Amino acid sequence: MKKGIIFLVLLLTISGAFAGVYVNPNKVMPGQVMKITVKGFNLIPIRNVIAQIYHEEGFDEVELYRKNGNGFNGEYEAMWVAHDTKNQEWYNLTIIKTNIFGFKSFLKTEYQDPVQSHVPEELSEGTFGSGNYTFPASVLVTKRIGVGTTEPTESLEIIGNLKIDGDIYGGSGNTIFDGGTGKFDESVMPY
Repeated sequence: MKKGIIFLVLLLTISGAFAGVYVNPNKVMPGQVMKITVKGFNLIPIRNVIAQIYHEEGFDEVELYRKNGNGFNGEYEAMWVAHDTKNQEWYNLTIIKTNIFGFKSFLKTEYQDPVQSHVPEELSEGTFGSGNYTFPASVLVTKRIGVGTTEPTESLEIIGNLKIDGDIYGGSGNTIFDGGTGKFDESVMPY
């Protein structure tokens, strides 16, 4: 037992310790920026801190730069643009801290792609499973959309209630429903 404690103290002395590793946000979609922050203390100065960020195509190595402190006690930071993530998977992120003698310490954490992301070529006609889906700012639908029905008879058919936070415009550009007042324009109503 005594040898084990001495070994642990020696190991912490040589490689240093992590006071904290943070990713913000820890749920990112492709194109979003993730900030990686590492805080640590060391009895031997740190040469560098590297993050290995895993994704579907392998991993990226990003060097973290000292934001404050010194080589003995400091905070390191880097930014990474997420890519090649999908399927609501959790991915590993390994921090490798190397001191001036080449001794390394490692710490693993995780991040996640919070939505199922697909390129347009992966989408096909059919019914999506339950869940929340995020699409690009503009989506072209050449057939029909059904909400609450798998057999819509119009361009958009909704079975159930409809909540609108905004206006509804007719084909000529006239306002049919004013979202600000919550009233329909009676002049365009057929009754």
